Amino acid sequence: MENIEKNKQNELENEAKNIDTTPDETEDIEVIDDTAEETVSEESGDTAADSKSGEEILDEIIGEADSLDEYDSGIVEDDDEDISKVAERITRIHRTMITSSGTVRTRSPEQNRSVTNGIPVRRSAMSSGAAEAAEPTSEKNGKLFNIIIICAIALLVVVTAAIVLINVLNVQATMRPADHNITGEQPADDNVTVPTPVTEPTQYRVKLDFYSRSDIDLSTSEMTLAQLLESIGCRLEENEKPSVALDTVIKEDMVITVDTYEYKTETVDEVIPFEIENIETDLIMRGSKETRPGEEGAKTTEYSVEYVNGVEKTRTVVSESITKEPVNEINQVGVGGEIIGADGKTYTYSMKQIVTAKYYSLAGLTWLNFEADETVVTVLDQSLLRTKLYVKNGEYDFGERIVADVSRNLKDGEIYIWISPKNPNYSTLIGTVHTDMEIYFID
Repeated sequence: MENIEKNKQNELENEAKNIDTTPDETEDIEVIDDTAEETVSEESGDTAADSKSGEEILDEIIGEADSLDEYDSGIVEDDDEDISKVAERITRIHRTMITSSGTVRTRSPEQNRSVTNGIPVRRSAMSSGAAEAAEPTSEKNGKLFNIIIICAIALLVVVTAAIVLINVLNVQATMRPADHNITGEQPADDNVTVPTPVTEPTQYRVKLDFYSRSDIDLSTSEMTLAQLLESIGCRLEENEKPSVALDTVIKEDMVITVDTYEYKTETVDEVIPFEIENIETDLIMRGSKETRPGEEGAKTTEYSVEYVNGVEKTRTVVSESITKEPVNEINQVGVGGEIIGADGKTYTYSMKQIVTAKYYSLAGLTWLNFEADETVVTVLDQSLLRTKLYVKNGEYDFGERIVADVSRNLKDGEIYIWISPKNPNYSTLIGTVHTDMEIYFID
């Protein structure tokens, strides 16, 4: 039985030796004296129950660091946690470590052993030299934890700045274009790109009004008429023409008519009307009028005729041939005139005629019982008796005469001029005929 207890005691001592750490590992472990049981913590005012071992303090620091890591990675959901409280906790832990590292408890060799399940166990044994070596170890522990705290605070600041930056970027990314520029003006910073809002294209109502086929009603966005026809697969015939050009851009509701054009050739026999001419003349009695009727002409004309929607719009002459020329109607109106005789006297006449003149010198009484002399002439028309005439041509001027006699030997348009044998031109005129003799009917 005693052997069994010795064996167990040996095993426990071996385990205790294994538990003893190296000088580096025992920097945060309390130094226990065999003769002391209570914690020397009068300077800090903490009781032995409040002191913690170095391993427990290190575990708390690691826990705080893990909490910071979780906060950095987004695991900690409460972004409003008071960062100052975390720093205060780390500072309190550091004070506790310093206080704990300076606390030395001593035990006697007998007190250094404890009984576990009735078996004495050696917890820790340090010589006085080892106790003295623990003092510089406490200073190292203080410096180490100062470094750890500084690093933790620096890490906390970096994490806080990163969180603020991420929040700002998220807010900017989720803002709408209108939040950047409410008034619609260009931002002051040219490097800032404001997204253009996407809007649906405006739709217009268009009606294609065909003459020769069914109408088409549709909605379309802004495009040319040619693009619209292509988009709906509508092909215009050769004889169809829209009311607007194919490159017209549709920007409003429109009604576009599509007319049908036809071209035909026609041959027509037509009448050429005559014209009317009014001529003033002294060859007929003043105030009288003589008309020569006109005659219509004829022609054949070939036309090119344009029909729009079945109605003739234009007619163009292709060729024309005249089969009969027209004859104009001529209206002669007698106006009379004036002449100046060889005696220098001005004579007013109502009519002039061109006649054939013959000469005679038969003496005696005339039809009017006038003595024949160089003041009388003879005519065929008895109605001209007593008419005053002025007789001349381009060579001879016989002056003023009176119709005093008639002769059946004359023809219409002939006249006998009485000439005296004493006239110097008698031998020349007797037996001579002048066809250009002018007779003026004097008023």
